[in-house]
Amino acid sequence: MPHRASPQPCERTLWFLLIETALALRQMTERHLKGNSVGLTPGEIRTLDYVMRHRSTRQVVLAERMGIEPMTLSVYLDRLEAFDLVERKKDPGDRRLKLVEPTANAVKVVGDLEPTLAEIYRVMAHGIDQDELTKVATGLQAIHANLTKPPAAVPIAAGF
Repeated sequence: MPHRASPQPCERTLWFLLIETALALRQMTERHLKGNSVGLTPGEIRTLDYVMRHRSTRQVVLAERMGIEPMTLSVYLDRLEAFDLVERKKDPGDRRLKLVEPTANAVKVVGDLEPTLAEIYRVMAHGIDQDELTKVATGLQAIHANLTKPPAAVPIAAGF
């Protein structure tokens, strides 16, 4: 692979655009959730979503899937547990490890959040047709896969 001293303007634009878009989405989400009856942060909502989709998952595996540090996940789970939205149970295969389960209250809370999350999506997707949104999602999934592969799997050129 030939070496380039620095990325092309389009590459740099995409790089910054992804970071700035993620930040804007997080800020909008925080504004919409401020004062919500549930009192959850975007990180806690994301954690609850993962727990709902990956029931009976070990805490360490959940952190890995989410791409966050185990201690960060532990803080989120502590708060979710305090709200009676998740519970940690001993793993029957290894009593030292914990499995994370949603509670019955979690289903109700996720349902209560749905209109707010749908509104955020509506604003985010305004003026973009479904085919374009599908292409964006496909591209972002590929970018995410590239960024989460083991370091040796994707060569990184020097520069920037």
